[in-house]
Amino acid sequence: MTSQKIKIMEINKILNKENIINLTDSHTLLNYYLQAFHNHGILKQGKHISNPFLSQKQKTPSFNIYKSSSGLWRYKDFADDNCDGDVFDLIMKLKSVSFMEALQHINLDFNLGLGASVHKKQPEIQFQSAWNQENASYWKSYGILPDHLEHFRVFPILKVTHFKENKDPFHIHATLHNPIFGYQITKDCYKVYRPLSQRYKFSWIGSKPEHYTFGISQLPETGKRLFITGGEKDVLSLFAKGYNAICFNSETSLPHADLILELKERFNKVIVLYDMDKTGKEQSQKLAEKFQLYRATLPQLSANDGKDISDFFKGGNILSNETIHIIPPSQKKKKMGSKYLVQLQEVQELLKETITSEIKEIPSLITYNKEGVVFLQSVHVIQGKSGTHKSRLAQTLCSVLLKKEDCNNELLGFERSPDIPSHVCYIDTERNLAYQFPKALQEIQLDAGYSIMEKPNNFSYTSLVNIPRAERFIALCEFIDNVQTELEKGEHLIIVLDVVSDCVMDFNSTQDSLLLIDMINTHINQKLVTFIAVIHENPSVAERKPRGHLGTEIQNKATFTFRTAFENEKQPEPSDMILLHFPKNRNGKRPLPATMEFCETTKRLILADTGISLKPSAIQNKKGNLGEIMEFLSSYVTGIVSGKQLIMDLCQTFSCGDRTIRERLKELSGSYFEILDANEVPCQLIKTQNGREVFYRLQPIENPISKLK
Repeated sequence: MTSQKIKIMEINKILNKENIINLTDSHTLLNYYLQAFHNHGILKQGKHISNPFLSQKQKTPSFNIYKSSSGLWRYKDFADDNCDGDVFDLIMKLKSVSFMEALQHINLDFNLGLGASVHKKQPEIQFQSAWNQENASYWKSYGILPDHLEHFRVFPILKVTHFKENKDPFHIHATLHNPIFGYQITKDCYKVYRPLSQRYKFSWIGSKPEHYTFGISQLPETGKRLFITGGEKDVLSLFAKGYNAICFNSETSLPHADLILELKERFNKVIVLYDMDKTGKEQSQKLAEKFQLYRATLPQLSANDGKDISDFFKGGNILSNETIHIIPPSQKKKKMGSKYLVQLQEVQELLKETITSEIKEIPSLITYNKEGVVFLQSVHVIQGKSGTHKSRLAQTLCSVLLKKEDCNNELLGFERSPDIPSHVCYIDTERNLAYQFPKALQEIQLDAGYSIMEKPNNFSYTSLVNIPRAERFIALCEFIDNVQTELEKGEHLIIVLDVVSDCVMDFNSTQDSLLLIDMINTHINQKLVTFIAVIHENPSVAERKPRGHLGTEIQNKATFTFRTAFENEKQPEPSDMILLHFPKNRNGKRPLPATMEFCETTKRLILADTGISLKPSAIQNKKGNLGEIMEFLSSYVTGIVSGKQLIMDLCQTFSCGDRTIRERLKELSGSYFEILDANEVPCQLIKTQNGREVFYRLQPIENPISKLK
């Protein structure tokens, strides 16, 4: 019994993540390691500070801590999707240390008294006998041959066996679709590489050297150029092409100064060549500036083509003056430590390359009268005063994007591009969750051709109504990030913010407004995302400006603007007619305006009929003429039919308002019109009433004019 207690106590003193979490508080830990970067005392959720990983302070702070769904506190920069992690990630990035070293920092700083496990058995490796066509197939696509792998002491692994705390083994077997390789670092140390694993690509077996540099022992004594790359595979790819290269444990690792000094003496040029993602660019600049090294950048590869030199070679490219841009070490006359100079130079190089080829027009997601109105990776605004059906217009655009191929509903004349797969994300901030917002979602689905029981995979939605206003921006970012993880490959995300001014703490605050605008800009420039922002106009009759500083900013950033307004904005009582204007189109000609009305029967916005409009000068579409309705009635009316059902079906068929249909039926039943029934007998439309119920029937005409000679 005594020995069992001793064993439990020893295991509980193991230095690992779980024990640190159990012995400390994640909020306290984050505050402790962030206290040097702000002067706000205890950092709380909703209070933004400058990103501690950046060399210069942010003009608009966007770094914050928040409590995650697991109950643990994390950090996030809401202007940078890649900046999100826990306290262990924070220490690893701030101090450029490994995960185990981060654990040790917390252990010592908080005097936890934890130590390494003495009971856990070390993992075991079973190697394959030799390289062959099958186990070398992964490397072949990068031009790396078995001879290259053997030269760098890289071996194919058959199985890795790990041991649990109770010493029970569990095995990881290599397969053709999930191969395992081992980089031999020392006699008893291997870095295990699983390139196709979704979670754990790297692990260490044995004691990792304090200053790990892969490829250092394979270098010649002297040479013209040496590349410092982001990983072992990059070293092998460069070596296979005849170039000297090394790498450290990761792109965030900083080497010892003596090593860099030695390499600069042995090679004419030492060039940092890291990945083309955000982390790679930042760390490349940091390393090059610290040690006065050359720095190389590759052309931006597409998302499917990868981000590093290995992927560059895999795509059939070669290193040349045309494909690689080498930036010399910073000179004293240049401004040292400029955070954005290199980034702006890279943008310039990208633009130089772009303007030498044909620039295609931005594809349209939605068109109106064959003119684009919703575009890829752009910002759109729907503005108007209260009661002008801004939200219903937003719903209509969503229905257009979700519309089934066999759906014949006419949605204000808008049409979507069938070639661009779309995912709609509708985020509401105003309507109640008991009836209003659920009803709106039902209408979107019905207008798109779905039943209310269906759940389209490309339709996401939520409401910020119950989120405190101070935390809505954080909640918004979290939900959008989550939706993006569920997108199908190549799907374009369209985010509707209804209304956008409720997504921030204060829409008159410059800081709050720019924080949201920066988030939107980041998404549309770096991802396949489009925004449609619904916003109220100032209530003053004379003004047509969206509300607040946020309204001004988002209107300036918008590619296209929709505006809804009453037909006579100056009259005290709103009219049933709604004018749809298109005040702004950066991509071309503005479409002509249209007149809409809200149909009480179908609960849908429809194009108004010319004859009903209060202003004949307005541009409108004529719908449901008498000839079309008479043709419909000839096959529809068999016996006595309900007036209510008839009006609803006519509204649905001809995309007209119920008032328009009632006018047509009144005209047909009150005057002489011959309507052929199903047997081609000339009839007249007869209206009867039983209490409040109205009915219609076709009654044969005794001496129809059409039969008289």
